Amino acid sequence: MTDKRRSSLALVSLLAIALFIGSCSSRAPVKVVKTGPKPVVTERPIIATITPDERDIGFLYKKAEKLYSQGKFQDAAATYIKFIKLATPGSRIADNAYFKIGMSWFELARYRDALYYFSMVVDKFPDSEVHTEALINSGVCHYHLNNYKEAEDIFKIALDRISSPGHKAYIFFYRAKMADSVGDFDRAVDLYIRGDMFADNEKLVNTTRSKVGRILHNFLGEKDLVKITERYKKQWPAQIAYKELINIYKRSGDNSLLEDTETRYLEEFPPPKKVSFFGASDKEDYKPLTPKIGAVLPLSGGGSKAGREILQGIQLAFNTFRELIDEKSIQPIIRDSMSDPDSAENALETLGKNRDTIAVIGPAFSDAFQRSAKVADKYLLPIFSPSATADGLASLSDRLFRNAMTNSLEVKKIVDLAVGKMGHKKFAIIFPNDKYGKDVSALFIREVTKAGGSVVAAEAYETNQTDFGAQIRGIGGFPDDELRRKILNVARRNPGRSSKTINNILQGLNAGSLSTPVIDSYGSWPLTSKNFRPGLLFEYDAIFIPGMYDKVGLILPELAFYNVKGIKKFASKKAHNPKLLSLADKYTEGVIFVDGFYKKSDLTHVKSFVRNYRLAFREEPTLLSAQSYDAARMVLSGLAHGVASRREMTEYLSNLKFFEGVSGMTSMGPDGDSRKSVTYLVVNDGKIVELPRPESASVISADDTAQTDEYRRYE
Repeated sequence: MTDKRRSSLALVSLLAIALFIGSCSSRAPVKVVKTGPKPVVTERPIIATITPDERDIGFLYKKAEKLYSQGKFQDAAATYIKFIKLATPGSRIADNAYFKIGMSWFELARYRDALYYFSMVVDKFPDSEVHTEALINSGVCHYHLNNYKEAEDIFKIALDRISSPGHKAYIFFYRAKMADSVGDFDRAVDLYIRGDMFADNEKLVNTTRSKVGRILHNFLGEKDLVKITERYKKQWPAQIAYKELINIYKRSGDNSLLEDTETRYLEEFPPPKKVSFFGASDKEDYKPLTPKIGAVLPLSGGGSKAGREILQGIQLAFNTFRELIDEKSIQPIIRDSMSDPDSAENALETLGKNRDTIAVIGPAFSDAFQRSAKVADKYLLPIFSPSATADGLASLSDRLFRNAMTNSLEVKKIVDLAVGKMGHKKFAIIFPNDKYGKDVSALFIREVTKAGGSVVAAEAYETNQTDFGAQIRGIGGFPDDELRRKILNVARRNPGRSSKTINNILQGLNAGSLSTPVIDSYGSWPLTSKNFRPGLLFEYDAIFIPGMYDKVGLILPELAFYNVKGIKKFASKKAHNPKLLSLADKYTEGVIFVDGFYKKSDLTHVKSFVRNYRLAFREEPTLLSAQSYDAARMVLSGLAHGVASRREMTEYLSNLKFFEGVSGMTSMGPDGDSRKSVTYLVVNDGKIVELPRPESASVISADDTAQTDEYRRYE
C-alpha cells in the first residue's frame, strides 16, 4: 500500500501537467493474497532494543518502507513497530505504520497477527485514509481464519463505506468464496458474478469466471443452468451455462433439447467472422498490442467549456485504472472538434483509420454525434458519447452508445414520479418556443397520456421573453383585482347568499374553464372589495415548466402573482442551478426537478468522485464531467474484462448491466442508450436537496431479475 498523503499530492501536481491521463497514483486496491497455509498463531511481536542510531524516527520509517518494498516483510514489521514505539502521540503516519505491519504479517500468511494490526487501524484511526482498506483486510483475515460470520459482517459494513469498484469486487469475491466453501453454490455464483461486474483488473475477472465455470460444471443441474441462461441473457454466465447444457443433452441423447439449445446459443453468441487481412472484419476483429482510446471533444470554440468538463471527467477515470493502463499499455488519443460538426467527423475518420483505436469517447454534441453513425459503420468502430441528448441518435448504428440524460429519459422519470408515485393526473405546461422546449413538451404529453393522465393546457413563450403574464393567463391564472371583481359581481347579483353558495354559483358559471374564481376566506358579510381573500380552483393539479433556470426563476413569482397557487410544480434539469433560488426566492419552495448527478449525494462512490475531482481540478464537478467519467470507466472496464478488439468492445457495451456510476446505476438498452437511475431534487427551506427516492422510480425493468439488494439502493 502506498502512503495516502503522497498519493494525494501526486494527484494534484501531475494532473495539472498531463493533457489527458492524470499520472497521479490513486489509492491502490486492497492487496489480496491467495489462500496460503494455516496461519501461525504467535504471541504479539516483541519490540527490539532501540539503538541510538535508530532514534531518528524518520530514518526508521524510511527503512521500514524500503524493507517492505523489497519483500522483507518480517524485518519490515519489526522496523514499523520500532517506529511506532518512538513516534510522538498523534503522529500523522502512525496509522499507515500500523497498516503496513498488518500487511507484512498478511503477506507471510500470519493472518491472526495481521488481523490484530488491521483492527488497531479500524479502532484507533476512524478518520484515516487507510481505514477502509484496514476494515476490508480484517474481513479477509477472518476469511482465512475460517471465521466466516465475522468476515461476512465486516464485508457488509465495508460495502456501505467504500467507493472503489475494485474494492467492491474483492469483497464480493471473498463472500462468494465463503458461500462456495460451505456448498451454497447458487449464492456463490450470484456473488462471483456481482464481483465480476465491479472488477477492474483482468486477473480477477479470469479467476472469477473460472470459479463460476467450475461450479456450473460440477454442482448445478439442468434446471439451475436454464435459469442462468434466462437471467443473464447474452452475458458471459449464460454462455458458460449453455455449453454445460449442450454437454448434458449430448450425454443424455436428447436431440430435441440439444438442437434447441444450440440454436439459442448461436443466436445469443454468434461466432466471430473469419478475419481477412484486407476486409472489414479485419478492422473489427483486429487486436492491437497497444490499444488506443480516442476522444473527440470541443476543446476550442463555443463549446470549449463543456469539452473541458468532459475531458476532466475522462482524466479522472483513467487515473482509477492506472494499473490496467500500465499493464496493457493503453494510450489515449485526444482530438479537438473545435465545436464544429465537420471537424468532429474528420477527427473520427482519422481515429477510425487507426486500427489500434479500440473505441472513441465523444462527440459531445448531438449534431456531431448524429454524423458519427456513418463513421462507426464504415470503420466498425464503437463510438460512445457522454453528453449528446437529442432523442434517437444512438439507434442510428449498432456501434453508437450514449451515457447521457436524454430528453426522453428525463421526461419519463418526471412522469414516473408525478403520475406513478405522486398520483397527479392533469397537467399544464409552460415551455420555451425552441427545439428543446417543443421536443420536451411533446414527450411530456406522450408520456403523461401513456400513464393515464392528460395535459389540459400548454403555453409556449419566446426565449427572449421576460414577462409571462399572457402564458399564465392561458393556463387559467388571474391577478387579485380581476378575481375580486368577478367574485363581487356574482355576490352582488345574489344578495344574502352564503360564501359556499356563491362558490357553487361561480363553479357553475365557469364550468369547462381551466380555473374557477372562489372565495378562499372572508372577514365579515356582505363582501366588500377588501374583506375577503380570492382564490382559484384549477382543472389541473400540477404544472411542468421545462427551461433554463433564468426563465423558470422569472415564471415562478408570476405564477403566484396570477394566483396559480397550491399546484405542484415540476421543472427540468436545466433548472438545477443555485441561481434559481436567488432569482425566485420563496417562490421556488417545493419545486421538483430531476438531474443525472447530484454532487451532495450521500452515496460513498459519488462523494469520493466529488472529493477527487475538486482535489485534481480545483473546481466543482458537473453533470458532463460525471457522465464522461462513467463513460470512460465503462470503456476501461471492458478492457479489464478482456476486451481486445472493436467487435468485443461493441459486444461488451451492448450487454452492459448494472454499472454503478456516479451519474446513476446504468444498463445499456438495445438502442444504444443507457437506462439510468436519476436523482430527484426538491427546493426545501430555500435549499436544493435530494428528494427521498420513490419506490416506483426504478432504472431496472421488471425483466431484469439480476438486480439484488446491493443494487436496489441506487435505483
